[in-house]
Amino acid sequence: MASNDWVEIKKNPTLYPEALTDVEGEEFDWHSEAFKEHSSQVFCVSAFSSIRNCPAKDKVIPKLFDKGKLAGPWHDPMGWSIELERAQPELLGELGMGKPTSIDCFFESRRCCVAVESKFRTDAEEGFGSCSQVQSGNCAGFFGPGSDKKARHRSLAWCRLEKWDSGRQPRLYWSLGREYFRPEVMSQQVPGNECPFAGPNYQLMRNFLFSGAYATRYSKQAFGVLAICPKAKCQVLVEQIEEFRQHILLPEFHDRIGLATYEDYVEVLRECGGRDAEHLASFLEERIRTLIGI
Repeated sequence: MASNDWVEIKKNPTLYPEALTDVEGEEFDWHSEAFKEHSSQVFCVSAFSSIRNCPAKDKVIPKLFDKGKLAGPWHDPMGWSIELERAQPELLGELGMGKPTSIDCFFESRRCCVAVESKFRTDAEEGFGSCSQVQSGNCAGFFGPGSDKKARHRSLAWCRLEKWDSGRQPRLYWSLGREYFRPEVMSQQVPGNECPFAGPNYQLMRNFLFSGAYATRYSKQAFGVLAICPKAKCQVLVEQIEEFRQHILLPEFHDRIGLATYEDYVEVLRECGGRDAEHLASFLEERIRTLIGI
């Protein structure tokens, strides 16, 4: 990103003044709509980057996860680190061509990790992202041999993402998912069936596997995925998370995914007290009221 882009993004009234340093802002992987007030990415940066040095941080984070009904030993005397736009392509076999999973906000303690997916206005209404292979017509939309419509010769791969495609490495989604997903999710399909990850389960699956794979690699006791959005925009996300929980995840992992609202977060900031936390809470509250209208 050009430095003059950061100069313009700094003028966005939705960017909290103390969220990033100039060096961080210039190096950040900004989305194309970061100049706009309703940018979901900018709101997320304001909400979470701003508490990295807040004295109340290590009280706020566990309480927020509790609001989202995530089960885990979230209280850690060693504290939490926060990283935005976190990517680690090798975790899910996302090397080579294609965009790797990027976590909006990744929280890590000595014992736990949680991937946070932030939605704000339009993206909350649209819900979680779908698989681009189906949208582009490269996949017939089912999980089984013959679904790869881009292959020059008949492909026996059940999912075209599991095979090399030019410079794109085979993804590990299905192999990793066997530990967490219901048996029927992993079963072979035929034309006319719908792949369980053709729709909004796709983004949730990637975030869930990222958090789970990270926990396994770095010996964490617990992991989770938390979606967060304004209360007025949460209905679609609530329904999609429940669909993922009931029809994708094994029962023992149902409490590893949840949803909190940004109003919950504002409440937690105020509960934990302190001038910095209160100032951030008031800023987020005003932005929600102005941009969401409730």
